[in-house]
Amino acid sequence: MLVGSFGSLALVLMLPVGNEFFPQDIRDQFTVDVWLPEGTAIAQTEAAARQVEDILRALSPATDQDGAPVERLRAMCTVVGKG
Repeated sequence: MLVGSFGSLALVLMLPVGNEFFPQDIRDQFTVDVWLPEGTAIAQTEAAARQVEDILRALSPATDQDGAPVERLRAMCTVVGKG
């Protein structure tokens, strides 16, 4: 019985696994890292992160191929500090 169990396990492990279990990651997402010198105050780091946010928001408005206005930035998350 034990041999049959290990045999069944070996057969199952040899079965091919298709990519339907692992769909392609199609996400229009990016990360921006802001590094300041070690010892910089958290308030200064937050201010620098806010400046980056402002720049990204300013670059967001665009027009599509039909000339209609669109926002390229749908959501933003900012994390300041590391723990």
